[in-house]
Amino acid sequence: MQVRCMQTSHLITIIKNSCKTTSQIHQVHAQAITRGLFSLRPTLLLTQILRFLAFSPSHTADFPSSYAVDYPTKIFSLIPNPSTFNYNAVIRAHVLLCSPRSSLIFFAEMRRNSVSPDFHTFPFVLKACGMLQDSLSLAKTLHSGLLKFGFLVDVFVCNALACTYCRAGDVDGAKKVFERSLFRDVVSYNVMIDGPDGVTILAVLVGCSHSGLIDEARKIFADMESVYGVARELKHYGCMADLLGRAGLIKEATEMIEEMPMGGDVFVWGGLLGGCKIHGNLEVAEEAAKQVMEVKPEDGGVYSLLAHMYANSQRWDDLVKVRRLRDSRWGIKKIAGCSLIELDGITHEFVSGDCLHPHTQEIYFVLKGLELHQYEVL
Repeated sequence: MQVRCMQTSHLITIIKNSCKTTSQIHQVHAQAITRGLFSLRPTLLLTQILRFLAFSPSHTADFPSSYAVDYPTKIFSLIPNPSTFNYNAVIRAHVLLCSPRSSLIFFAEMRRNSVSPDFHTFPFVLKACGMLQDSLSLAKTLHSGLLKFGFLVDVFVCNALACTYCRAGDVDGAKKVFERSLFRDVVSYNVMIDGPDGVTILAVLVGCSHSGLIDEARKIFADMESVYGVARELKHYGCMADLLGRAGLIKEATEMIEEMPMGGDVFVWGGLLGGCKIHGNLEVAEEAAKQVMEVKPEDGGVYSLLAHMYANSQRWDDLVKVRRLRDSRWGIKKIAGCSLIELDGITHEFVSGDCLHPHTQEIYFVLKGLELHQYEVL
């Protein structure tokens, strides 16, 4: 018996320190059978073999997929009264083998046999769940289980759950898990970044635009479809046109619009037009204004903006033409001027042509007095 114990200990050392592939594990397994070591404390040696299969992903390429999946199952079946560690190992091994249903079957068996899960159980159970299609209902069931066992205090479990919700398409569910997490690490934030939808990315792009984070916005926009799996929409192009226009990158904004798979809308061309106004690029502004007039002819703001740019460039003939064009078109909505004044903690709004202010008569009386005083001075 002492010799067998020494041989078992030796084989365990080999598994821990020398085995790199499943072929080598098979050789160790064969030696254990030949020497009759499984008749004496088999659980110890089998657990080490299963541990290797769970923590060494390189073994997955050694044999055909069907055999690779069957091998950890066979090893697990030989272990009498498997422990939580044994279940965790076989669940993890099947996840690494891209066999999520097998992982979930073992988890269900674990619960039937009243073997309690621990903090190491759920991250790979959740990963298996995320590998399946239409996994949202299962994710919610596992979420309930995590609440029952009190495992949501663990950052790794919370990260895995948030990731599962993201993969199931429930970004709101992932956000709730993220917000309620007691601890957050880099992975927590990466999970939320990797699971956005179009609205999330738009919010990030808007933030970049107002913060002047041009390079960051470029990368996020470039990675939308390839990394985040979110299709670019007109609103994303419009935000990028505004960002690039504000930064004076008129040429880059124009090239982006020309390469769009769909025609630009008022926000796309309007973003470019706004940048042209800031940086005085009248040539591109004329083309952008033309496009805005076509997609939204009732927008009076574009005529005013273009007229302002003509005035700054002292192109008086063009100024007269654009005003005549505006006046000749029906249905154009001119944006009324508006000003705000705060007095004694109360904000007063004044809109051009509006008489709704409760002190309108008194205000106009004072203005008329100022006007008369002005004439007297002159």
